[in-house]
Amino acid sequence: MAEWKMTVDVSLIWDVYRDQDVYDEAVFSSYRDAVVSKMRNTHWYAQSADLQDLLEELEESDDIDSFNMVWSSIYDLADYDRVWINTIGGRANVWTSIS
Repeated sequence: MAEWKMTVDVSLIWDVYRDQDVYDEAVFSSYRDAVVSKMRNTHWYAQSADLQDLLEELEESDDIDSFNMVWSSIYDLADYDRVWINTIGGRANVWTSIS
């Protein structure tokens, strides 16, 4: 089983935009900017020049398809750097931690 050095949790962002039309330019821009902001606020970002470069590219993506291409590269880098990117369970995690 893989051992992860750290976790980056973007699940709440995924939950917020799950039912949104990310092909709409305004929705996409908001989604992209939220992901970039979250990723820049991590220890991984501070430690990885490769991630910094990919996030610059992600920030320049102008649609969901170009975003997904860069996001795939970020996932590959995360695997290499042993970083878990959590994209599921954001709302469930909030409710279970409140209960």
